Amino acid sequence: MAPVAHPAAHKVGKVVTYNVYMVKSSRIWNSFFEDKHGNVVIYQRPNILIIVAFASSSVALMTNKGLIHAFAAWVAIIAWLAWSILEVVFGDSHFRKTIGALSLVIEAVVLRYFFLS
Repeated sequence: MAPVAHPAAHKVGKVVTYNVYMVKSSRIWNSFFEDKHGNVVIYQRPNILIIVAFASSSVALMTNKGLIHAFAAWVAIIAWLAWSILEVVFGDSHFRKTIGALSLVIEAVVLRYFFLS
């Protein structure tokens, strides 16, 4: 990276250079939230899978036992798995892919508890 002149450098006759590593780490941090077009992507309108996952998770949490609880729990598990896998594979930014991967890890723990209880 070429040296960057400070605005007041002409007064003192010196050129100030900025730390190259700081600029690179800032770019890496920014690219974590950017898509391939450079747009910052953190939030998007919820899609049908996330709505179904939240709704069925809510129903499963409100009911303790029975057929409604079992059906809602299975629908929630399938919806969360589908959403997580789609985010990991087709997520717009590294942030969204990371959220999908974390969701998959949480889902693995939930499935282990669900099948072992």
